[in-house]
Amino acid sequence: MRGPRRLPKLGTLVAVDWVDITASVNSNLSEATPAKCVTTGRLVKKADDFVVIATSIFDDPGPDLCGDFVAIPVGVLVAIRRI
Repeated sequence: MRGPRRLPKLGTLVAVDWVDITASVNSNLSEATPAKCVTTGRLVKKADDFVVIATSIFDDPGPDLCGDFVAIPVGVLVAIRRI
């Protein structure tokens, strides 16, 4: 498995470095490379095969957290830094 061995505790403000899939159409082979990405927000879920970062959390009295979330597979994680 790639990426960090230990994750910060839930609710921690983090910057996540990860690699995303890209597609290259009608282009040179040298342009076909994965994209380095950084997502910032609060770590709100840790699962065996992915983490979820909340980039926005809405003030909603419902029973479940409501907001904008990015689910990132652990296989593409490079690093998670507390910020």
